[in-house]
Amino acid sequence: MRPTHYAALTIATLTLTACGGEAPAPVAPPPPPPPPATSAMATPPPADTTPAPPPKPALSDLINQTMKTFSEAMMAHDASKATNLFTEDAVWSVYGAEEDHGRDAILKGTQQWLDMSKDMKSAPKRVFMKGNVIASEMVFTGTMTGDFMGMKASNKPFGVVDFLVMNFSDNGLISSVHDYVDAPGFMAQLKGAKTAPALATLPTAPPEVHIAKGTPEEDKLVDWAKTFNEAFNATDPAKGPPSLLAPEAEVTFYFMGGKVMKAKDLIKFSGDAHKAIPDAKWGLSNAWGIDGFVVVERVETGTFKGPMGPVQPTGKQVTMHLAEVLQPTADGKVLKGWAYGDMMEVSPPPPPKAPAGAKAEKTEKAEPKAAPKAAPKTP
Repeated sequence: MRPTHYAALTIATLTLTACGGEAPAPVAPPPPPPPPATSAMATPPPADTTPAPPPKPALSDLINQTMKTFSEAMMAHDASKATNLFTEDAVWSVYGAEEDHGRDAILKGTQQWLDMSKDMKSAPKRVFMKGNVIASEMVFTGTMTGDFMGMKASNKPFGVVDFLVMNFSDNGLISSVHDYVDAPGFMAQLKGAKTAPALATLPTAPPEVHIAKGTPEEDKLVDWAKTFNEAFNATDPAKGPPSLLAPEAEVTFYFMGGKVMKAKDLIKFSGDAHKAIPDAKWGLSNAWGIDGFVVVERVETGTFKGPMGPVQPTGKQVTMHLAEVLQPTADGKVLKGWAYGDMMEVSPPPPPKAPAGAKAEKTEKAEPKAAPKAAPKTP
């Protein structure tokens, strides 16, 4: 570029001189063009190739894994492995018996349960799932080969239905268990009593599983459960529990040894129950609508004044926890029901008697401490 500009400038100068004009001052050449901008850019930092953490599993998957591991641990009689599936502050409530707070207490109770029977087996019969709650109807079978609750091993067979309502944390660990079992019937089996209920058998088919769908119909079932509970608080018998029974209603009472009652028997049972606890008040603790069923937890309080089946009244204030699975008809009547609880809540067993030798020893020790006879009064 530079020679061309110089040639043009020379021609212009010669032209002006030839025309007789005064030559202009030489024009300074234009500045050289700036050097091309460097295309080099700052080197970017290396890309982060650390793989992203895997997404957190769904709560349902966490719960399923916990239940699978829990079942395996119980079948293997591994109380420690089973207890590690609980949160640190978990609570296991066995209504009518005990309430274990924290992993250590739950571990102790679980170990005692497993030590009671070397051949114990268990399997779910029905399972209801909604959110972080699982309600499961379990069957436990085995032979009493170890001591349990102050009773010496009897080597008698047992088969009992146990209803568990389990809550789970967001991490899939068990945070609470509500345990409903027919303790008097179970203890009668361990003793080999003639009045013991028939032995429940392990289901051979896969469990019947019901999972909530989150539909408006399931929400309506929860509302219906409130109406169902209030019927038990009605002072007018016409508005009581019998008013909610379908003609073909059938209810199984697992807290009475698995006794099945039809509509006619249920009406009589309702009347007898009212006489047993005439001032009964019923509260609805929990209700879940699940796939056409409603699972409820309820509490009855009142004064035990009349016989309740084979259980005689105590005249004392009682509290009884019940879990129920109900299947209503389209018009809001009870078609089928299953009730779980523990009659030991209303009639706990008497404390164990002291051995005869210990009683005699206690009497002998007490005799020297007897107060002397009072002196006769003076007139």
